[in-house]
Amino acid sequence: MLSLVATGIHGAHAVSDIRIADATDTSTPQQDGVVVLMTLPVSRPDEILDLADKEIACGCIGVVLDAPEPPPSLVGGLVERGLTVHRRRRGAGWLQVADAVRAATHRTEPLEGELIGTIPRGDLKGFAEALGEMLGGPVTLEDVDFRVLAFSTKDAAVDTGRDTAILGGRMPEVWRAHLEREGALETLLTSDRTVDITNGPLNARRRLLKSIWDGNRPLGIMWLAEGSTSLSGDVVERLDRAARIAVPHFLHHQEETRDRRADQHRKLRRLLEPGRPLGDELDDLEMTSCHGFALLALRASAGDAAGRTTTRIVESVDLYCLSYAWRTATAAVSSTVYTLIALDGERDRAQIMALATRLAGYLQQHQQVDVAVSVAGPLPDAASIATLRSRCDAVTALQRQRADPVQRILHYRDAFPLVVLDALGETADELDPLNYYKLDRIVRHDDRRGTDYLATLATYLRDSGNVAASAERLGLHHTTLRYRMKRIEELSGLDLDDPDERLFCQFVLRRVAR
Repeated sequence: MLSLVATGIHGAHAVSDIRIADATDTSTPQQDGVVVLMTLPVSRPDEILDLADKEIACGCIGVVLDAPEPPPSLVGGLVERGLTVHRRRRGAGWLQVADAVRAATHRTEPLEGELIGTIPRGDLKGFAEALGEMLGGPVTLEDVDFRVLAFSTKDAAVDTGRDTAILGGRMPEVWRAHLEREGALETLLTSDRTVDITNGPLNARRRLLKSIWDGNRPLGIMWLAEGSTSLSGDVVERLDRAARIAVPHFLHHQEETRDRRADQHRKLRRLLEPGRPLGDELDDLEMTSCHGFALLALRASAGDAAGRTTTRIVESVDLYCLSYAWRTATAAVSSTVYTLIALDGERDRAQIMALATRLAGYLQQHQQVDVAVSVAGPLPDAASIATLRSRCDAVTALQRQRADPVQRILHYRDAFPLVVLDALGETADELDPLNYYKLDRIVRHDDRRGTDYLATLATYLRDSGNVAASAERLGLHHTTLRYRMKRIEELSGLDLDDPDERLFCQFVLRRVAR
């Protein structure tokens, strides 16, 4: 999975854990003996060295670089700082690298003299029972979609909310709404801070909630309820330690569920294929009973590495939508991520646009990924899903190709005039409209005399014949622009008072400007 490149002075130290370096995290915990995964490209050595300095202060002893042949200058800079340098082997995923290190080095910590590490990896039921004993209250373990994975039976009868979660297999809606109002849902999705809830719904007893993270990736949620006795004064510190111990158990669970998610992604991709008849995909995705569908298409900016970035977008969108009770299915097709939304009665276009805006903000803030989002829908039935995709693709093409600014979050309805003009333009391009003899006269005059009459005409038409606006844009006096426009009409034969000829020229020159 990884190979040794060079050994630093800390190389003899024991490895305690592994994590992903995060330049935006200002609260990296102090932990000696950590190996850090540097996912930044080696083409940004200064950023890697700055991040290494930050990690060394928190106990880092080594790094894994994302390059088959790391630059010697970068390796030298890391070794000078005392770090041992490894490189990730070609084809090895970061999760595989992390698992390999953890399998060799992970040592779970004792809580109250009991070794939770004796629980077999991935045995979430046994792990939950052990946590209940060590933390002094009933424990529920959930995945990032707030689905119940396991629970302890210590003090089983807590309150209605816990019973409902266990029987229903997921966090009750009344609890989700309460966490959202309190701002606790956002905390759980974006940080590892412990959430302390003393005013929960359904006459709930006190709850402590803690997200479990692997680097900058959330794995699940740990709930601790107050049972028949009050929780201890150091319970928050214990919960922090328990969350660290939980990481390999949740990683194992994720490995087991990866195939199921991959199957869901394949089914959505089939739904999005144009011309494919509908099968059982919607039943399998649990998206049949709804009032209609909408579709989002998210695409990262050109500067982001396509493969890793697309995977992060899929995972983050899945997490965000499910956490906020949207019924969605998400999959990547090439470098575009599509999210199909099954709409309940109260969800309308404004709420869909608000979701798109929040998703873009969430990805930028917490994954450092800038995305453009195209939106289509709602449309009433499953037969319209292919139409939704074609509409999103048309908007995405606008966002990628146009030189003039296009909104980063754009609905098909709002983009429709530009979509139509683009479609007309593709047809016009085949006819080479600059060959129109009147425009060709201007082109040839510019080539011979070094003038910029074609650009002047394009600006004038773009400003709808507003001499003052065009003169200011071109840096000309009003009189000079009027003279130039008269000269353009004389040498070309254009009649700009003819609405058809004027529209044709404006359309062609806007197309050429792209």
